Amino acid sequence: MAVAGIVQGAAIGVILQSWLVVASEVVDSLLWNYAIRPNALAALPARAGSTASALGLGVPSGDARRFRSPIKVI
Repeated sequence: MAVAGIVQGAAIGVILQSWLVVASEVVDSLLWNYAIRPNALAALPARAGSTASALGLGVPSGDARRFRSPIKVI
């Protein structure tokens, strides 16, 4: 979802021929991936408890199609 948002913002920049918007999207994506997201993921177990950390460890980043939930749906 985050990648789609970045691509949409860059596409608008290309459509409007505004390279400032495209550059802003690139900087924003780098800021998100290397500054904000790691801190948010590190703080998640403290805020959401052990359930969130257990679920987070079971989901490989970028590989959601091969993930099989340990929770059985009735």
